[in-house]
Amino acid sequence: MKKLDLIYVPYGNIPSRYAHSVNSINMALALSKQVSKFELVLQKHYFQVNKREQIKDWYGLNELPKTTFINRVSLTFFKKIYDFVYDPIFNKKICAYLKERNSKTIVYTRCESLALECVNKGIRTVLEYHNDKENPYFKHVVSASQKPSFLMLVTIHKSLKQQYVSAGIASSKIVIFEDAVDVNRYTNPVKPPYSLLKKHPPTIDVLYTGSLYDYKNVELLIEAAKLLPHLNFIIQGGKKEQVEAYRNKESNLSNVFFFSHIPNKFIPFLQKQARILVLTHQDECRQSKYTSPIKLYEYLAAKRPILAPDIKAFEGVISHNVHALLYDANNVESLVKNINKITDNLNLAKHLCEHAFNLAQENTWHKRAALICNQISLRS
Repeated sequence: MKKLDLIYVPYGNIPSRYAHSVNSINMALALSKQVSKFELVLQKHYFQVNKREQIKDWYGLNELPKTTFINRVSLTFFKKIYDFVYDPIFNKKICAYLKERNSKTIVYTRCESLALECVNKGIRTVLEYHNDKENPYFKHVVSASQKPSFLMLVTIHKSLKQQYVSAGIASSKIVIFEDAVDVNRYTNPVKPPYSLLKKHPPTIDVLYTGSLYDYKNVELLIEAAKLLPHLNFIIQGGKKEQVEAYRNKESNLSNVFFFSHIPNKFIPFLQKQARILVLTHQDECRQSKYTSPIKLYEYLAAKRPILAPDIKAFEGVISHNVHALLYDANNVESLVKNINKITDNLNLAKHLCEHAFNLAQENTWHKRAALICNQISLRS
C-alpha cells in the first residue's frame, strides 16, 4: 500500500449509463485499495435518495470507498440521474473543499477543466483522459500540463499519447494504461428480473452490448442478421429513443431484437448467455484509433467467443485467432464469414474463450490501479 492521500473526482455524475462512468467507479474502488488515504467525491444529484445504495445497485458493487457528496446549484441539477451531467460550478466547490485538506492531498480526476482549476491553485493533480486533441476541451489538458503541480496524464492508447506530445505535452508526463475489467463479476453474474428479460428471445446467438452512436456501426450487425436469418441477434444498449427508431426502421426483421440501456450490474449475465459476442465500429472515423477497449475486456471476461473489428484501437490488445476473430470493420461478408466460423467449429470457439479469459485475468482494475499508484509515488 502506497502512502498517498488521494481524492478521486469523476467527469460528470455517478451513477450514469455512460461507459466512462464504469471506468471511474471501478478505478475509484481499485485505487482505494492501493493508498493509505482515499476519498471519492461526487456531485450530489437532486434525484438521489439513497446515494450510496443507488451507486452500488447500478454497478453491482458490494462496497464503496469513503464517499463525499457535494451539492450542485445549476439547472443541470434536475437532469435525469443516469444521464450525463456536467456542472462547471462543481469544480469551484471541489477546490473550495480541497482547501480544508492536507497539502499532501493529490487529486485524480477524469475532468480536464477541474484538473486545470486544481493545478492553477497549486493542487497536485493526476488527469486521466481518453479523448483526442480534436476535443474542444483539450486546450485545458495542454494548459494544465504546463503547471508544476500537474503530476501525470493517464491515457489508454499510444496513438493518443502521440497526439498529446505533438500538442506540446511533455512525453515524460504521459503514461499509457489500457482499460480493464472486474472478472469477479462474471463468476456469479446477477440475473436481471423477468421484467427486463421477458421480451428477449430464449436463445441469444449473437449479442452486442454498448452504445448506438453512428461510429459504433451497429448497422453492419443488422446487415449480417439479414444474411443469417436462422440466428437471433440482440442489440442491447442506447437510449430509448434510439432503440425505438431502430425498431421502427427494422420492423420487418424477425431475428433482430433491440433493447435500451439496463443497469450495468446485469450486463455480465447477458454476455455470458450469448453464443457469440460482437463488437462493431467504423474504421475510418477518428475514434477507431483510440476507442476505449473497456467493452472488449468485458467480453473477454465473459468467456464467450468474440468477433471484433480490425481497427487501430485494438492493435496490441487482442490477437486474431487467439483471443478473438478479427473481421474487416466495414465488410458484412467478413463479419458473416467469421460468425459462421465460430458456429461451425466448437473447438475454435473453446480455444478463443480460454485465451480470452486468460487475457481478462491479466487486465484487472486492481492491477491497473497498482501500476498507476506506482507512477504517482515516483512523481509526488
